[in-house]
Amino acid sequence: MYYQVLQLTLFLTLFLFKKSVEFYENDLPGLNDVIEAEYEIWQAKWENIEDNLRPTTAIEALSVCDNLMYPNMYELLKILAVIAVSTATAERSFSTLRRFKTYLRNTTSESRLMGLALLAIYRDIDIPDDILLDKFLTVTKKEI
Repeated sequence: MYYQVLQLTLFLTLFLFKKSVEFYENDLPGLNDVIEAEYEIWQAKWENIEDNLRPTTAIEALSVCDNLMYPNMYELLKILAVIAVSTATAERSFSTLRRFKTYLRNTTSESRLMGLALLAIYRDIDIPDDILLDKFLTVTKKEI
């Protein structure tokens, strides 16, 4: 029974891998035959490694993946590592906008609300002080 479950798991893993390769084939440097062989070598590399030493996340796997030995696996792991971030970023944007709307619902105009929401969402972008001061000085008192 264990052997049948293991075979099914390996089949599903290989099936999902092939679907991923088909979807991202324009982003991968190798041909399909090379990619499959590379995947099999990657799997064989981790078969004899203890479970606690194996990478558990895409970022951990990416950090131990040799770009020269496994160029296609490296690209697929990069894509996998980025997908989760893009989903979290979108959810954070909606969450931030919802908080701003609750807090500022009756006290600000729509353009100010949008500006504050964009500042909170893209808080990692540095804006030079002189540009910010120039923009603030050109705004009339009514617009503030």
